[in-house]
Amino acid sequence: MDYLTDYIKPELLILIPVLYLIGMGLKKSQSVADRKIPLILGACGVLLAAGNFAKLLLVDRLLLQNGEVTALVALVICLTLVCTVFCAKVVGCLLPLLAEKIGLDPAVMAAPFISTIVDVLSLLIYFQFATHLLGL
Repeated sequence: MDYLTDYIKPELLILIPVLYLIGMGLKKSQSVADRKIPLILGACGVLLAAGNFAKLLLVDRLLLQNGEVTALVALVICLTLVCTVFCAKVVGCLLPLLAEKIGLDPAVMAAPFISTIVDVLSLLIYFQFATHLLGL
């Protein structure tokens, strides 16, 4: 029986919680303006993706001698990380605004609902990149 974790790299599963914690720390900080937080988190996402690309090629491919990790596989993973960060920010901002616009309580669009939508979109993004770049 195949498991979902057989197809998804652990790097993708850790990104959103890490950025969430960074965002919460920035939000509580008095020295960072609220309007700059999405830019900082976007830059963190790009840096995490670049670091992950280097880790995949250096550690997984060279040190662990895993021939299945190619530059294209690493590119798919890293592009997915960057797009997931962008998608999470858009969904997290727009869903509460949409709920308020149609007369619902914005609290209805709480973290579990937003997280579920972002998780589904992240998987779709990942599979689209894998399909197009790897020819699967």
